[in-house]
Parts: sequence; C-alpha cells; structure tokens
Amino acid sequence: MIKKLKNKILAVCIIVILIIASVPIIQIKSNSKQNLPQYNIFASVTNEYLKGELNLNYINKNDFSVEDLYFNLYPNAFKSEENIKNVAVSDRINEAYPNGFNEGFININEVYVNNKKAEFFIEENEQILKIKTGEIKKNRTKEIKIIFDEKLPDSPMRFGYGEETYNFGNWYPILCPFENGQAIKTTYISNGDPFYSECADYNVVLNLNPEYRVASSGTILSKNTKNPTVTKWEIQGNNIRDFAFCISKKFNLKSSKIGNTIVYSYYLNDDDMGIMALEFAKKALSCFNKLYGEYPYETLSVVASDFYIGGMEYPNMVLIDKNLYKSVAQEALEEVVVHEVAHQWWYGVVGNNEYKEAWLDEGLTQYSVALYIEENYGKERYKNFLKESEIYCKIVFDIVKELSKDVNKKINRPSGDFEHWLLYDALTYDVSALMLDDLRNNIGNEAFFNGLKTYYENKKFKIATKDDFVIYMNNGAKKDIDTLIKPWLEGNIYWG
Repeated sequence: MIKKLKNKILAVCIIVILIIASVPIIQIKSNSKQNLPQYNIFASVTNEYLKGELNLNYINKNDFSVEDLYFNLYPNAFKSEENIKNVAVSDRINEAYPNGFNEGFININEVYVNNKKAEFFIEENEQILKIKTGEIKKNRTKEIKIIFDEKLPDSPMRFGYGEETYNFGNWYPILCPFENGQAIKTTYISNGDPFYSECADYNVVLNLNPEYRVASSGTILSKNTKNPTVTKWEIQGNNIRDFAFCISKKFNLKSSKIGNTIVYSYYLNDDDMGIMALEFAKKALSCFNKLYGEYPYETLSVVASDFYIGGMEYPNMVLIDKNLYKSVAQEALEEVVVHEVAHQWWYGVVGNNEYKEAWLDEGLTQYSVALYIEENYGKERYKNFLKESEIYCKIVFDIVKELSKDVNKKINRPSGDFEHWLLYDALTYDVSALMLDDLRNNIGNEAFFNGLKTYYENKKFKIATKDDFVIYMNNGAKKDIDTLIKPWLEGNIYWG
C-alpha cells in the first residue's frame, strides 16, 4: 500500500502545523501448481451487505499433523469504535470515517469439516477463527465449509464503501500459514498492512444487482444476465495470494494488451485520466517485466475507487484513490499506479509476512518507482526522486523528535513496533528505497539486477524472508550483500 502522494513534504509540513463499456470475457490460462489450497466462494452482494459460503479444500503440506486450522477475520477489525486506532491513524480518522463511525463486520454462522458440523471459536478481538478439524496428517486433505455474512463500513477503505464504490478487500476467512509448527495469526494495525497468506486457487461466484460492474482479482470468465434481477459473475484466479473485488454502478472501462497481459482501467468520470492510468500501468508492467522477470498472469486491473490512502495492492488488481484522477494530480496518479503495480512482484508473486518484515515488499516497491522513473525519464529525475525521499525522511525524523518520541531508525522490525506512523512510513518505504540505491551503487548494475531476478525466480509464488533476500541476491550478484544492508536494517544509517 502507498500512504502518501507525490507532494508528501507539503503534507508533512501541514501535520507539523496541526501538531504544534462491457466487461470482456476471456479464458484464463492456468498458472496453478498442484496441491494448492482451493478456495471456492459463493457470495450474494446487496450494496454493503454480503452473504457467503466458502468451501476450502485444505491439503496439509506441513511436516507435521494439524489438529486445528486458523483463519483471519479481518472485517471484524472494523466492528467497534474502540478499534478505530487499529484501522486508521489518529491524524486521519475524519478521512477514514467522513460520516462518523459506522461498523463493519463478519459473522461466522456455521462451520463444517468433511460435511459434518464442526466446533469453532472466535478469538483475538474477534479477528481469528479457530476450527477444530481433527487430525490432518501430512499430505492428507479435509474439506472445510464456512457459512458467513458481513457488512462493509461506511468508510473509503480497502474494506468499506464511499459515494461510488464498494471495496471488498480482505473480506473472507483467510487461512493462516504455518511457520515452525505454529499458525501465524495477524490482526489489524494502523501502521501498514497486516496481511500474510499463501498462494491458492480461487473459484468465485458473485451474485449482484445487474446495475453493478465488477473489477476483481483473477479473471472474469463469465457474466450471466439471464435472471433480470441478479447477474451472476464467475471469476477464477490460479496461484494467487489473495482475492479482492470492487463494484460500482459508475465504472467505465478501457483495456489494452502489453505482452501476454491484458491491462484494464476501471474509472469513474474523466476518459482522459482513465486512459492515462491505463498507460501508466502498461509502462510499469513493461518496465518490471524487463527488470525483474515476467508478470505471470493474464490480467491486471487498475481501479479508481473511494479509497483515501492513495493506493492498495491485490493480486491482479490495484485500488487507486479516485481523487487522483484529476489533471492537477497527474504526477501523483502516476507514482501511485506504478507503486501498486510493482506490488504485483513484491507481495503478490513473491510473498512475505507484511507485518513482520514490511520493508521487504514496501521498500522494493518504492524503489521500483525510482527505477521506473529512471527507465522512462532519465537519471536526473531518478536522482531527484531519491533526494526528495531523503528530505522527506529528515523532516519526519524532526517531527518525531518534536513529539518527544525516540527516533529509532531501525527498518527491520514488526510494524507494531514503530513509535509513530510517520516513522513507519519513512523507514519502510523511503529509507528502504535509499538502502537499495546504496546497494546498487556498491555492487553495480549487473550484479544488482541479476540478484533481483534470481530472488524473484526462486521465491515466485512462495513466502520470502530477509534471509531469502540475502541468499538469492548473493547468488545472483555473486557478492555478499548482507554487510552492505545490515547497517540500514539495524538503524545505523549515516544521515538524517
């Protein structure tokens, strides 16, 4: 996710003052590998309300037997006004809830394991579902059925709605991965993204009012309009890390093909800006295909939405603040679109624990914006972009000092450990990008890009860690990079 627009220095100064067409139907080509979890989801949506059924074919790929499965229930982070601090930073509550607090939630109504009713528990501030499955031995399978209903909050967030769009991000029960024998349960936090999931295959059926158009992860296979009161959308996503969708009565649509990928631009008003967003996405896709390795999916959608935080990434789809679709915001629109498209590589294809090591996707993604600028506008613009990032970080450090908080410059720490959201923002995005620029300068272009390509190829569709990044960068670059990035990751940087 990107939390700031191009003119972020001005935004920080303000804080200082305050403190002191029709949808094409195409056939998807499977990217799936065998033995992935299979999510089959059926949902009926009426504006902000959804009734759903999830059928999960769970295969235990761990080296141990499993007795319980855990699922993230992210919508319940929006259930209580007391939890606002966990879904929106204090400085921006009015933007998150422009009409005052309005609840969002998910109710788990029934759970079945192998077609038999199962015992389940709602834990950890109602954001974790625990299902008693009975023993599932290694490489054995069980069928999990979860019947649920939910409501979006009146809020322009990734799970919420505004004047023109309904955003269903992180909306269904999402299986928690296992690490070292333990299920990793992540709950909402206002600093960054708390999401962590493994790739799976998705088959999704959405029943909607015919007035709505859908933008989604995966590929839309069919749109059935035989029933005049309900349109049935069938969507498939193979080997993707998550599934999100956005609906609106006002979407316009443009599309174009770049390489093997059809790029869609869903926009709300201005044709010129909708086409511009499409062109930015195509240029970004072309750039990162060249620098990192091929985007492995057939579709990518850029979606204008009621979303106040700039942009948000999901597999095959990115949400973009509709307010950026104005001629005066052209530069900001480009930066945000490029940042979110880069997340298709760093978070989407190469996954990571976004709560534990946020820099691993956000830093690489923010530096990708710099590389895009260099590729399309030259070295001088690239240097200016990084210089602006450095100035911004120094301002943030000064602000944090004024707030009588420690300026801990350590990058590699959990999102919840940052003393202020501005510090999280500066370090995980901008200082991490500066670290990668420093690494590139030290080892040279060939070694740097060989390393990134090796990392991407070896961790594709998997979960990566900082140690993986070092190992594969070392292999690709044929140089030891750990000593070069360690001072940055530990906060021993030499400026600011």
